[in-house]
Amino acid sequence: PDEVSTLRSFWIFNGLVLEATPSVIEKVAKRKDVAYVKEDEWISIQTNTAEPEATLTSVEWNIQKINADDVWDLGYTGQGVIVGNVDTGVDATHPALSGKFTGYWHDATWSGCSTPCDDVGHGTHTMGTILGGDGPGPFTNDIGVAPGAQFVAAKAFWYGFGMTSWLLDCMEWIGDLVGQGVNVRVVSNSWGNCDQTDQTFWNAVLTWRNLGIIPVFAIGNSSN
Repeated sequence: PDEVSTLRSFWIFNGLVLEATPSVIEKVAKRKDVAYVKEDEWISIQTNTAEPEATLTSVEWNIQKINADDVWDLGYTGQGVIVGNVDTGVDATHPALSGKFTGYWHDATWSGCSTPCDDVGHGTHTMGTILGGDGPGPFTNDIGVAPGAQFVAAKAFWYGFGMTSWLLDCMEWIGDLVGQGVNVRVVSNSWGNCDQTDQTFWNAVLTWRNLGIIPVFAIGNSSN
């Protein structure tokens, strides 16, 4: 028992997280039923979300760029869709997100927030890009592509840094929600790393797809 301080298995992929002495890890690595062992790595996220104050009183440039406002005019604003967000958390009290939080929240980090929190603002920023504002309604400076959607949120980053095990924890939590009947259709993952051959999250993503979840990941952001 003194050689193993942490042991947690996952169903989202066929694996586990283990904190143990080197001798135990070596024994695990030599087992024929173990494909590989790797470090529970830290992943950093780009947290510089500072922007100049908006002065527009209409939809913002990102909406116009992809003609989302034209789709709103056809009556499609994301209504009835639940979006997941694995990020730095979310400020669910932000005016642009008013009435959109479903009540489902998970914190896998050291923060220990029992209710939605965001220590750097990145998750709130990405959530706003997804569904902030009310589209064709009276709210100004609408930045959200699907303002009629609702969201669930999982915090996997603590002050901009997240462990691999935290991310897998959040991915499994979203899978559990779907198993409980919460119809999460798409999940934002605005994080990543520079290792183009890393397959750590491959099987977890395949499980999401089998559950009907569309995973959306950042690509090309610096520091990701």
